[in-house]
Amino acid sequence: MIKLYGAGRSANSEYTSRLRRILDDANVAWQSHTYKAGYGGGTIACYFSAMNMEVTDWGVGILSMHSTYSVASKADLWALHEGFVAFFES
Repeated sequence: MIKLYGAGRSANSEYTSRLRRILDDANVAWQSHTYKAGYGGGTIACYFSAMNMEVTDWGVGILSMHSTYSVASKADLWALHEGFVAFFES
C-alpha cells in the first residue's frame, strides 16, 4: 500500500507516476491509500518533506493494527518486499 497524501507526504505527480511505473513494470501488486482526516503514518515523513524531498509512505494494510493480534496477509508482505526490491534496483 502506498499512502500518497496526508500529513508529511507531498510527492508530486511525476514522482508518483515514476513509482507506479516501477511497480507495474516489476508486476508488483499495489494500491493507494489516503487518510480521510489527513493524518496517520509517516512518523518522520514531515521532516523529510520539509527539506523538499518527495515523500510517500509504503506499508502493508493491517487488520486491527496495534491490537493484541495484528493480521497481515503473506501475499501483502511479499508484495511489499518485491516493491522494495524493484524500487532499489531502479
